[in-house]
Amino acid sequence: MKLAYPQFDFCIESEENKANVLVIESPTFLRRVVSEIDSQIKTKVGSFVLSDDEILPFEKKAVIITDLFNLDLEQKKFTSKIITDLSLRAYDDENYTETVTFLSNAERYISEFILKSDIPLDYSVPSLEGILKVFNIKARAEGESLPEKLIDYLSLMNRVFSVNYFIIYSLHSLFTKDELKEFYRFAFLKKYDILSIEHTVGDKLDCEKYYIVDSDLCSII
Repeated sequence: MKLAYPQFDFCIESEENKANVLVIESPTFLRRVVSEIDSQIKTKVGSFVLSDDEILPFEKKAVIITDLFNLDLEQKKFTSKIITDLSLRAYDDENYTETVTFLSNAERYISEFILKSDIPLDYSVPSLEGILKVFNIKARAEGESLPEKLIDYLSLMNRVFSVNYFIIYSLHSLFTKDELKEFYRFAFLKKYDILSIEHTVGDKLDCEKYYIVDSDLCSII
């Protein structure tokens, strides 16, 4: 994949078993770049172009992580998509009979139960999605350390939304060299594209490719 931006005189190009690191030394330009990526993913409006032989929908194929301490697996977009997918799976060939039986038994129980009330009652049959929401279904993080939680988050984004281009702010500031190597090993195995955005140049790993925009906004590759 390639990521282009009008203010860069280079394209950030993905390579197999390589992680890209974008260093922007100017604080104001750094804020501008991170903010615009975040805004474009949310609103579909922006100047970044992601391509892979053809232009790809940036907001669907990429995600930016600006706060590694707040990797929320319970956010509404995850839960809604998971429940929708489960509802569809409930009616496939493997689960159809059991699903229909469950809903029929639940409706029969309610219809018989409300007859025991002294008050005349009506009811409506909820959708399977509505029933699943009552059970408070949500994704569960298995990792305990920050690198493990990040891996859980990336895995979920890929499985639920088919995202495989991950932009991570300040990754090098919070991970040790060994943690970075282990994280990259996982990402390369899964064929994820990783772009880390940093403020300063750190110790370069062999599996990293650096793109540097210095304080005068001059590019160094």
